[in-house]
Amino acid sequence: MSTWQGALVRVEDASRFVDAVRELEYYLDGGGWIAQGGTPQLWEADYFFSEHEGTGEGEQWPSNLNDDLSQEEIVRYEQARTEKAPSSVMDLLMVGDVERLCKFYSVDPRKPQSRYGAGRNWRPRILFALVVALLVGAFILGVAMES
Repeated sequence: MSTWQGALVRVEDASRFVDAVRELEYYLDGGGWIAQGGTPQLWEADYFFSEHEGTGEGEQWPSNLNDDLSQEEIVRYEQARTEKAPSSVMDLLMVGDVERLCKFYSVDPRKPQSRYGAGRNWRPRILFALVVALLVGAFILGVAMES
């Protein structure tokens, strides 16, 4: 039985919430990166390449790079890493490190940066205001009828 293990990275332009600037979809059991859309972004180099990892002798092998690569693929990877252009080697890469992505945006993933509060529901307040208005109106009409 296969379980879905994947990641979806979606970055949206703050001024246009409906259009994605860059969308990457990774599916481990389905062949890796199954969807790539939009223009490559500056954050991608930090997301996919680490300064502390490499394919050279004595370096720590990149955590998001497949182990069984040919020499040509390693050269291609190192060239893309030097050029900071991961789009050209997406077929060799697995999901990147979210902490490196957070570091690019100066966000500490262990500390919340914002708080979310549910929006206010105005229906009960409006209903209450209508009931009060009806009661006040009935009171005013009752006082007017007695005079």
